[in-house]
Amino acid sequence: MEKSKLFVAGLLNSNFFEAYYIIDLEKKETKEILVDNTKEQEHLVKMIERQFPKGKLPYGAQKTEQFLPYLINPHSCYKVGDRMLSFMLQAPYFREINVNSLETRAITYKDPTDTIFSASSIGNRDDNLIYLSVNSSDERADIYNGKKTEMGFDYLEYDVERRRFQEQKHIEKGLIDNMHQVGYSKERFLVSLDMNISVNLDVSDMPGLDNEAVRIEYNNADFPKGKIFLWDMQKEKSLIMEPPLYTPAHVEFDRDDQSVFYVSCHNMSKFKGSMVLHGPGMIVKYRYTDGIVVNLGCFTDSEFNRITTHKIFYYNEKPFLAVTGYPNYLYIIDAETMVLANKIKLFEAEPSVLYQDGLFPCIGNRKAPLYLQVNAEGTEVYLVNSDTCFSVLWLESSVSSFKYTENNFAVSAHFEIF
Repeated sequence: MEKSKLFVAGLLNSNFFEAYYIIDLEKKETKEILVDNTKEQEHLVKMIERQFPKGKLPYGAQKTEQFLPYLINPHSCYKVGDRMLSFMLQAPYFREINVNSLETRAITYKDPTDTIFSASSIGNRDDNLIYLSVNSSDERADIYNGKKTEMGFDYLEYDVERRRFQEQKHIEKGLIDNMHQVGYSKERFLVSLDMNISVNLDVSDMPGLDNEAVRIEYNNADFPKGKIFLWDMQKEKSLIMEPPLYTPAHVEFDRDDQSVFYVSCHNMSKFKGSMVLHGPGMIVKYRYTDGIVVNLGCFTDSEFNRITTHKIFYYNEKPFLAVTGYPNYLYIIDAETMVLANKIKLFEAEPSVLYQDGLFPCIGNRKAPLYLQVNAEGTEVYLVNSDTCFSVLWLESSVSSFKYTENNFAVSAHFEIF
């Protein structure tokens, strides 16, 4: 059985250049693609200085260099034909990389001075189409600055072969952060998720969360839940769903019944450059038919923390979910019953997650594998951190690993397998 390749993305820590790695799992060899994004960085620094002239940056960031990576981090990779699309967290462009020639180009839409693309997109590979959203970066800054509380956005269809956008639908309101993912169901509806990670509290002049009084104030502050949006493309019907926990972010659709989808709620915020957990996360299973959404069940666990990635896969024609549990667990969930099938410790973690006053800051853990994919047979799960690739035979709870880079690199993207 021939092994696959992984396409991993992130930034170099030294200069914030985009770095992409094609990992050959059979040979355990890596091709590196570096993209000089200096012009994009300069453009976004000017935008930040224009939108935040008083220097009060989002999430309590102390300087532009601390906030900038949150805009330009590659955050998801999606392959259509021989083109890999890399979507950034909050940027007015996404990157196209030819996996054969390794040529790259930036893709923009209309006015790049006032545009944010969704950070992840799922499309219809058979038709060379992806679906994504755009919203105004100036309106997003107005929300950060307290001038408004929500904004609208547009759904777009993008033809990868022709490099052509087509407007699909304008949603007038409801978005409070940038759209984290837009997912396409072959039942002709879109599910998109507003991953709001902003607590309504000015933390710029506050000490750190090692201070008990700060923890208590932060945990008691207003923390708006981002919404789950559903747009029925056939009925021209739009729904807004309230998630059960904070920070809905990603969606996976069942392979055989695409009316069924699985949403992750990460239960976290951002405080001065670090992600802060407010408790374990949750995966929720839904079905959408005839204009109605039904909750089919959920899964959570005391160590189901951060859950950055969940992927549906099939083993012996039975559906499962593979989920990352910060900082060192792989969860396998029976997707039919939403009951735990296996929980595998990848390595001994130091430090482990310990909540104080309901919070746990995830500070600079390069060892935690946040992203995963599963092989076609459904027997092997691959996870990556910033320098190591883990291979897990989940039926045997067997874990092996190898280094894929020696660079000072920060992985930041949901990677692709091909």
